[in-house]
Amino acid sequence: MELNSQARGLTRAALWGQTSIVALAMATCAGYATGANAQAAPKSEATQLGEIVVTAQRRSESILKTPVSITAVTGEALRASGANTASQLGDLVPNLQITKSVSLQISIRGVSNENSLQSGDPSAAFNVDGVYIARPQAQGAKFFDLERIEVLRGPQGTLYGRNATGGAINLIPNKPVDHLEASASAEIGNFNTFRTTAVINAPVNDFLDLRAAFASNKHDSYLVAGPATITGHNSRLGSDEDDVEARLQALIKFSPGVTLRISVDGANDTALPPMQVPVTNFFQGVNPIFGPGTWFDSSSKAQRTVNWDPSFTGRNSARDRGTLAEFNADLGFAALTYLGAYRSFKYYKDEPVYFLSLGEANRGQLFNNNESSHELRLASKPGRRLTWVAGLYRFQEHSTGVTEFLPPLPLPLTSPPYNYRLFYANAKADSTAVFGQATFSLTDSLRVTGGLRYTKDGKSSNSPTTSQVGPIYNPTTDISVANIASKSYSKVNWKAGLEYDVAPGVMLYGDVSTGYKAGGYNSGCLATTPGCNNVQTESALFYAPEELTAYEAGAKGRFFDNKVRASLTGFYYDYRNMQLQGISPATAQVTTTNAATATIYGAELEGVWAPTRVDKIDFALTLLHAKYDSYQINALTNWAGFDLDRSPSYSIMVGYNHTFDLPNGADVVAGIDTRANASSIISNFNAAVQYKMPSYTRTNVVLTYNSPEHQWYVQGYANNLEDNVRPGGIVLGAAFLSDPRTYGIRVGAKF
Repeated sequence: MELNSQARGLTRAALWGQTSIVALAMATCAGYATGANAQAAPKSEATQLGEIVVTAQRRSESILKTPVSITAVTGEALRASGANTASQLGDLVPNLQITKSVSLQISIRGVSNENSLQSGDPSAAFNVDGVYIARPQAQGAKFFDLERIEVLRGPQGTLYGRNATGGAINLIPNKPVDHLEASASAEIGNFNTFRTTAVINAPVNDFLDLRAAFASNKHDSYLVAGPATITGHNSRLGSDEDDVEARLQALIKFSPGVTLRISVDGANDTALPPMQVPVTNFFQGVNPIFGPGTWFDSSSKAQRTVNWDPSFTGRNSARDRGTLAEFNADLGFAALTYLGAYRSFKYYKDEPVYFLSLGEANRGQLFNNNESSHELRLASKPGRRLTWVAGLYRFQEHSTGVTEFLPPLPLPLTSPPYNYRLFYANAKADSTAVFGQATFSLTDSLRVTGGLRYTKDGKSSNSPTTSQVGPIYNPTTDISVANIASKSYSKVNWKAGLEYDVAPGVMLYGDVSTGYKAGGYNSGCLATTPGCNNVQTESALFYAPEELTAYEAGAKGRFFDNKVRASLTGFYYDYRNMQLQGISPATAQVTTTNAATATIYGAELEGVWAPTRVDKIDFALTLLHAKYDSYQINALTNWAGFDLDRSPSYSIMVGYNHTFDLPNGADVVAGIDTRANASSIISNFNAAVQYKMPSYTRTNVVLTYNSPEHQWYVQGYANNLEDNVRPGGIVLGAAFLSDPRTYGIRVGAKF
């Protein structure tokens, strides 16, 4: 049933009321636990949890002083967990779901996006070293030599702007430093896993510091060859790993307050992309295209089994390159930062596409993407009554390529069948923005924040589709259809918030903010376009921007003599003009429309408790309500009141580490963590069906020996002890999978 505005208002008021009560209780506890006693706490107790500094608000500050919902995962925590790709980050961060399908799918608090085409954009901003990565296909960066990862939940429309409706993920590498250091690691595991990393930092002189980092990753396919798959090809079934990455940085110090950092990075990937298995590996009673069936439990091996025709053996070659320049200057009254970057991403892949009982087709793709971005920021010095940041931003993107389907696509997807179909890509996007945000201290404890950002986005395309009807190849009968579109969009996003320090090290905050994702275009062209032979109306050719208004309140701080660091957040989203995708049965082309509105609300509690010097407990609890208010998916089906994709109603995360001190100064750290997710759904929008996946858990264990002075370590690990495998995406009767159980040994040293 659709919520009316009065009901939404009551829901929002109730949520804020409940969150405020719990936050006030936390603050009251803090008053007793961290008041006068906190000043006298022993230094070892006060610092045992460590201080995490983040740059979520474009300035360095403690995570406990940052009035946004943020989780920071340090490089050391990444090493301890064994997470080395973005898809594994979801096990570490509350209300974050990252799955692998056609490309990386990121869902934050139920806000996600299925559109991986050049005409669309993701709903979460993915930034590497401060640079926005637009294409989901290029967001598979490995986690090596990272200082930390910051995950910001909620719209970041003021400071990050472009396509940060759901939030932002920031990968922050280690920077060059002024002393010599080096490290190396190696890992072996099941599925013939072999990974290496190497880092060296070398100060050349007082003027120049250099840092180089390298990583290689390899494992065999996670899939299992069925009887129809040719013997010996199991390692090339897809869902394998085979890549190398490197990063070289130079820090030039013109003076103590003026620096220039130059970074170049590259990656080569020859692994096959995530491959599909029949959706019937998970669901019984599935109609080939139009029915979801019901879940049934099976072994991990059975779920990962495929029966590919040997002629559809795939291949892949991807290349990612980037150059970055960051200039910082202390102007006295403020700090000036310029960040400019150019990135290119290219891939070629040849893969089978599975249509359940309807058969297979071969898909070849050649894709080229170039991005350039420039950001100029001016930020006030910290410690003043008024702090502010202001900036200009410019982004440009150009994508070209071709996607080919061979042999004929099976009915009923096309009518008549095609001998081949080529989708050409020639798309451009640009974005220009001016932004500013300021915080004013009304008193020593009370602060008010306001921010604005004006963004103008442009998108254009000249991407024809060439098809050939009939089962016999004859290029003289090619049919070419024009797809020509050009559109610009603009939006003013804003944020208003309050912060109040109720006790030393404890803060309450609340804010209202907006997010925006640019609109785009579908296949076709307007009747006024020269040479148009695929006429569409304005409303059918273009779809409007997606918009979200978020209300958030929370508390964060240190409690109980600094043995507990915790945060509590409540949020409410009014989600409008949702951009949703479907495939036209008549043309087999993807169409995006502003098909729905939704209401999302929930709460998040996360933190860490160190009851003793050698014990540490991480915990998180999330509650989430994410449902469509209105969604007439087709003439016969209405999804009002249905769940949004990848939005489990709850998730629980608990981890425990214990350190055993050894007489020689070494130690052994034993750790276990588990995540329990409620049931969730994945939609097949073109068929108007939702696949419901049951609740599940994923448990990881790790045992690490650290030498005296922590100069080297040996670590054994096992991830996903339950061997739970879940679909990450479902398209036309085929499913992309999460990782199965993995285990292995790592060794590492630093010098």
